[in-house]
Amino acid sequence: MAQDSYSCWQTLPITGYDAHMQSSQDQVRVGATIRALRERSGVSRRDLARQIGISASHLANIERGLRACTRPNAHKVAEALNVDPIAIMAESGESDAAPDRLAGFAKPLR
Repeated sequence: MAQDSYSCWQTLPITGYDAHMQSSQDQVRVGATIRALRERSGVSRRDLARQIGISASHLANIERGLRACTRPNAHKVAEALNVDPIAIMAESGESDAAPDRLAGFAKPLR
């Protein structure tokens, strides 16, 4: 019997970036990075949330490190803010992440 697409995803192991996102310290770093990049780009939380298809409160929880940012959402954030996804995803593996280091990744929106 064929599995539906949802049950297929349930059987995949958590690896790579997704495995790193399980750490609450990583969630905090990634969230702080997203917030810093969003603020440097001059985009409101509400506007960014609308662009990536989540609620403003969900984005606020990601920025505070209370919720993990999924890989698809990290890519949507990067696209919306016109930054390299590495600027967001690399933070999940660094212990001394400083959002100020990422100023060069943010490009002003036109």
